[in-house]
Amino acid sequence: MAPKYLENGLVSQKLLFMHFGVLLLEILGGKEATTFCGENSMHISEALLGGGNEEKEKLKDFVDPPLENNYPLVLAVFMVRLVESCLSKDPTHRPIMDDVVQSLSRALTTSLNWEISNMSGYRSYS
Repeated sequence: MAPKYLENGLVSQKLLFMHFGVLLLEILGGKEATTFCGENSMHISEALLGGGNEEKEKLKDFVDPPLENNYPLVLAVFMVRLVESCLSKDPTHRPIMDDVVQSLSRALTTSLNWEISNMSGYRSYS
């Protein structure tokens, strides 16, 4: 539950973005969000985006294994940062709907361009 909901029981649009962030976390990781919550209070990006080669390995371990590393790393980093912004403890730091839609649109465009560039060398001979 979002901290502000637990404090005062009020539902707001910013609360919904926290839930959306949890959903994105589950989609990216391929597991229930409770699997990612431990005793530590480390932010998602701190845990996954340490930098360098370590970052790549952490993301590979995190992102849903059936993807078999078949995704652009820059997109995985982008999505982790979007998740973290949605999960911010301070509701004023969470994105608004327009920001989320634009972010997801950029992610889709990046993904499609990456897929097209990876398929360009493939030709079907029937």
